[in-house]
Amino acid sequence: MKNHRKPALNENRILAFSRVPLYIETICVSYNYPQSDREMSVEIEKQREMEINIKPLVPYAFVLMFIITIFGCNISSEEDNGRSSSQQTPVYITLISHNETDDERYGGYDTFEGYIQFRDALIRIADMVEAYQASWDFQTDWRFLEAARKFETSDVMESTGGKNILMYLHENKGVQIDAHSHEEGGYNYADVAYLIESLGVEPSGVVGGFIYDSPENDWERFRDPLQGQQYPEYTWQADILWGAASLGHQGEDDLCSGVWRPQDIYNFYVDDPEQRVMYIGNCNGLEGLEDLKKLFEDIENEDTPNAQIYTVTPIFFELEFVTKGEEEYEEFEKMLQELDTYVQEGKLIWATLNQMKTIWHEQFHSTPNIYCPSITPER
Repeated sequence: MKNHRKPALNENRILAFSRVPLYIETICVSYNYPQSDREMSVEIEKQREMEINIKPLVPYAFVLMFIITIFGCNISSEEDNGRSSSQQTPVYITLISHNETDDERYGGYDTFEGYIQFRDALIRIADMVEAYQASWDFQTDWRFLEAARKFETSDVMESTGGKNILMYLHENKGVQIDAHSHEEGGYNYADVAYLIESLGVEPSGVVGGFIYDSPENDWERFRDPLQGQQYPEYTWQADILWGAASLGHQGEDDLCSGVWRPQDIYNFYVDDPEQRVMYIGNCNGLEGLEDLKKLFEDIENEDTPNAQIYTVTPIFFELEFVTKGEEEYEEFEKMLQELDTYVQEGKLIWATLNQMKTIWHEQFHSTPNIYCPSITPER
């Protein structure tokens, strides 16, 4: 396949100025002195005629060079800004799933039969995600992980190539494994990370959900190494915050897209380059794709800041696949199909939260962006 990439600024300048020797060579022909006066007279006359014919074209040649150079500047400017007439600024996306501990329906984790139901659902979901080459951050609380440590026997693991479900999702399906914790029942985030590691998978540095507007919950503690409560010999270090919510989801949950480094509890929407831990916005992913569509519209209309990173993270709960069955799988398939259409159009790029972190540093040079398609919170 041929590369149709437009040349950048420097390449256009090289292209333009590479023509200069051709013009000079045409106008100022090198003299190869003839052997006789007669031959010299003939040669000089020829060169005079050529100069007479070429000289009127010289100004046009330099005008052409000027146009090519300016055109190259415009192309480079469009490419540097990440927006051209033929390509829309993309949004980076990953799917997020949660399981919980405080709902009686999750009591299925406490029995072998119930655990196997959840396990089978995860395998089927993973197959669907893989079929669409999508990204998935599996954010799990402690109850599921303790069940996995109890029920992942050699007989159970036979269906996943001898690997427990966490290793299978991560190693075979490319799923990122994040800690998710309500920090209840004697388990905090470090304990959940410990359980992930005990199952053979290195936990990410993602805080998969937290209360962001309450001093009592103090999310700023995630900037420092966190010691386990259930497993106090273990410490865990966070580097990404995700899922900023109000207490009991009764207040203003974060609905924004983008990446930034929150300053503190009272200035969450102020980027502070001195802070190490970043936040990745979900673009109201709990409520479907409506805010994503509004974001597409804003980008297309150039109502958004240019050359910035935009993020969205649709959220689902694996429990729904167990309780609703085929109905939930069909809805999930429809969502994947719709998202795949946007991917094929160049509007979406699949990337896990860890990959978004790398992209933000390397491609966007850690430039903060906070954009809320549906609202602009007054903070």
